[in-house]
Amino acid sequence: INIPTTMLVGIALVIFAFSLALPISRLSDSIAGGSLGIALACVFLSFMMMITRSKAVPQVIGNLLMGPIAASFRRLHPDVTLEIHFLDRTPDLLEEGFDGCIRFGPLEDSSQVARRLLHGQAMLAASPDLPGLETLRHPTDLVRFPLVGLATMWAGGLPLSNGTEEITLPFAAPLRLGSHLAVRDAVVASAGIAPLPGMIVREEIAQGRLVHVLPDWSTPRKAIYFVYPSAQSVTARLRVFIDHLARELGED
Repeated sequence: INIPTTMLVGIALVIFAFSLALPISRLSDSIAGGSLGIALACVFLSFMMMITRSKAVPQVIGNLLMGPIAASFRRLHPDVTLEIHFLDRTPDLLEEGFDGCIRFGPLEDSSQVARRLLHGQAMLAASPDLPGLETLRHPTDLVRFPLVGLATMWAGGLPLSNGTEEITLPFAAPLRLGSHLAVRDAVVASAGIAPLPGMIVREEIAQGRLVHVLPDWSTPRKAIYFVYPSAQSVTARLRVFIDHLARELGED
């Protein structure tokens, strides 16, 4: 088994720290003596725990982007073990033991600290084979087309803007699916028109499987953040990962 050097050092330090706990506690009958050994063990244990960084990301970002990003990070930092969970919910970072998570804004929990990674927008996409696309001139024309969306998406309507005009359209899609990727695949199969993040549809548009309809119109920009419990919780290793993540994602 190939165990990183830092992990072996960490394990040795933990064993050493616990071996010191009893002798140190015997130096004094006070509680402080025993606490020192326990605290020392905890410090070394925390050092070892820094080797593994556990994070949570939304399913769509995880499925599309995290594989190559994690691989490039590991090439640069082979002593860091990454554990990345794909969740379509907001985790309790402290309760569930995550160092941080990627979240879409706006952020409502002011007790946490966040770093903006990028801004994203949804664009309207359709299969080039969808009948009637040549008649689509304005967002109000969308009522004549079948729509596809997420089951919980755009509950208050679909907001669109072209820089000078803003409009919010009712969005009652007759086909609602549980993930952005499923929505994209349904649109490729000519199920209808869907608002989808650029990171999901850009390759399909470049290869001609999808077209960007009403290209002058888009949804409001939404920030994507890396969120962590507090400024004090950011270790040097975690900061290196966040910096790497920001460089790799860039702006959408």
